[in-house]
Amino acid sequence: MSDGNTEARKDAADAAPEQASNEAIGAATQGVPHELATPITLGKQEISNLHVRRPKPGDLRGLQLGALVNGDTDAMLKLIPRLTTPSLPEEIICEQMNALDLTGLTDKVVQYLTVK
Repeated sequence: MSDGNTEARKDAADAAPEQASNEAIGAATQGVPHELATPITLGKQEISNLHVRRPKPGDLRGLQLGALVNGDTDAMLKLIPRLTTPSLPEEIICEQMNALDLTGLTDKVVQYLTVK
């Protein structure tokens, strides 16, 4: 014999994996936040936060996977604009981005490529 509390706990436990899965899908499509150590100016807008999403196969076109996994700067400078919101042109990244921010973004991208 089960009581209402047991059934409610079971329903909540059954929903937890689905909720976690939906959150993971949201993070993959919308991206995870990344606060910049040094804001970047894009036009008249100052950007201090970016969202970085998981790359799709099309985002990787023309890039060597080995170079990306190894954190190759040239490869990352081509890929990061494809994955960030707002999208930052490669020239802006090269001219304005703090090296610490580039390293942090590179780490997130490498994790996306290597961690399930």
